[in-house]
Amino acid sequence: MRILLVTIGVLLSFTSSFLGFISMASAQNGLISDWQLSEFSGARAHILQADAQKISIAIEINISKNYKTYWKSSGSTGIAPIVVITGTNVNADVITLNFPHPGKFINKYGETWGYKDRTILFVETSRKAEDKQTKLELQLHYAVCDVICLPVSAQFNLGLNGGKLAKTSSYIEFYGYSSKIPKHIPQAETIIKSASIDKNNILTLNISEALTNDVFITDVKKRFYQVRSTNPKQLKYNILGVTIDDDYKNNPLNIQYAQSGKSYKLEIMVD
Repeated sequence: MRILLVTIGVLLSFTSSFLGFISMASAQNGLISDWQLSEFSGARAHILQADAQKISIAIEINISKNYKTYWKSSGSTGIAPIVVITGTNVNADVITLNFPHPGKFINKYGETWGYKDRTILFVETSRKAEDKQTKLELQLHYAVCDVICLPVSAQFNLGLNGGKLAKTSSYIEFYGYSSKIPKHIPQAETIIKSASIDKNNILTLNISEALTNDVFITDVKKRFYQVRSTNPKQLKYNILGVTIDDDYKNNPLNIQYAQSGKSYKLEIMVD
């Protein structure tokens, strides 16, 4: 038994050392950036994999206790993250930023949507030529907030040799977070059946079964949708922000919700 325990300890120590070695090697090869530290947070970027054109990147953000950062829509207050990419052999205007499902935080200053402790943002961009070396300069602009919000800017330098890149150790590390990215599904497959807005700027979502988790709603004008009332058949929201007009006839609402441990997102036209 003692020999078995010693053997397991040696294997764990070897595994930890091996992963640490891989991480160090990746950093030296430009696949992982240096940490960019602020007073209440730290962030760094990782290349996860690359095919002929697409490059997948994760931005790791660690946040101090009692602080939070924001989702793509921050809620009634706050600042949503922005990512800018420049460099060589990169299509700088091709950026997709994917967010894990957020949490909702309410205090006397309002309702905000985002993350505490740690989160991973997933970025996709593309390179111009597979056989050439690619240098990436990522700028991340975000905020960390407690009682007040502090804006943070960080720059990450990454490099990628020509050719495809298989899944890295960072891909394996962050796989669990990538599963929190909502799955896009058609409205017909969701529990949200219809949406309507009345003359008092009240949004009603008709649902086929009760939701036990928060629903997050965004639109093209970045209005704030605040819960007004809920029941097993309907969800009602106050709409705060720019005055309602005919834009709803041409632009759908984006709705995100979690149910049974999975996250979903859909687009729905308003009646």
